[in-house]
Amino acid sequence: MRWAKLVLTVVASLTVMQAQAGGVTTNDPYSAYATATASALAKSASPRDWALASQLLGFRDNPLMQPDASAALLRKAAQAAPTDPLVQWMWADAYRAGETCGTPAQCQDRSMALVRLEPDNAAGWLAVFDHAADPKDAALEEQALARMAALTHFDEHIDLAAKAWLDVYKRYPPPSPASLSKKDPQAILLGSPTSLALREAGYSTVSVGPQMVFQSCRRSTNSGLPAAHFAACGQIGRLLMEKGQILTQRVQGFLILRIAGEVKPVDLPAIRELMWQRADFYRKRGLLDAATGKAMLASWALHNNDQAAIDWHLRRSGLPLHPPATWQPTFDGQPLDMLHAQ
Repeated sequence: MRWAKLVLTVVASLTVMQAQAGGVTTNDPYSAYATATASALAKSASPRDWALASQLLGFRDNPLMQPDASAALLRKAAQAAPTDPLVQWMWADAYRAGETCGTPAQCQDRSMALVRLEPDNAAGWLAVFDHAADPKDAALEEQALARMAALTHFDEHIDLAAKAWLDVYKRYPPPSPASLSKKDPQAILLGSPTSLALREAGYSTVSVGPQMVFQSCRRSTNSGLPAAHFAACGQIGRLLMEKGQILTQRVQGFLILRIAGEVKPVDLPAIRELMWQRADFYRKRGLLDAATGKAMLASWALHNNDQAAIDWHLRRSGLPLHPPATWQPTFDGQPLDMLHAQ
């Protein structure tokens, strides 16, 4: 359901810890820890804690997952905290199965949660668009698309989520990475509150919405739609390129712009900068180490995006912040035609 999450799956092959719930046994230390932490958060007086607990109980890779309890906690949090943007965004963007949001009318009402609180935030309209696209409601889809295209503010509140999760992991320290196999590339997550906060903040806030926008904005499969539709798609793509809070969102913005056939020559310098940053993201170090995690959290706290951390990572890699004049971008190993969808 979610697009472009910071999905870093914790695999525990060697551990001495075991937990049992509902007849299910696991020897994954993070699953056991997450379930115990969710139980503690659910007893808090804070609706935001309830929302975070719902995420831990609904974590799809947790064999101790409790989807009904997760849904009930998130609904309770949303009802108790109507002015908390993080809680309302989590509620709006959560999985919309029948058991978690009820009738189609109730699901539509849920998708509007952040829009009611922040009507000028384009991120909130992504959830509305997502709901309109599945099941198909063409009129609401076009309304949401046009509204997003007209806005200049985009905030998925990832900074709030990162701070909230970092606070959780300080209050409830995670298990030691020594409980994992040293060969496990994700072992650094355990025992590192910053790395765990990054992952969970992504689960809490980064929307699936652009994936639905992709389907609607792909000119090659929607040739019967009017030019105004694709122009709106182009504006949304530029908005994500400029205001996306994580690098992946900004790249998705370029891809939306491209598949809509709306890339203009004036867009090319910004696209080259973006693809240069993306290339560094996939170089040898990636963005999973603890030092970069700290830089990322600091960047979100100060700027509400990861750009400062991306710049820091380029400098650490000994690379210029801007692409050399002779550098040519690639995508999936192939030369990138920035103007035309392939």
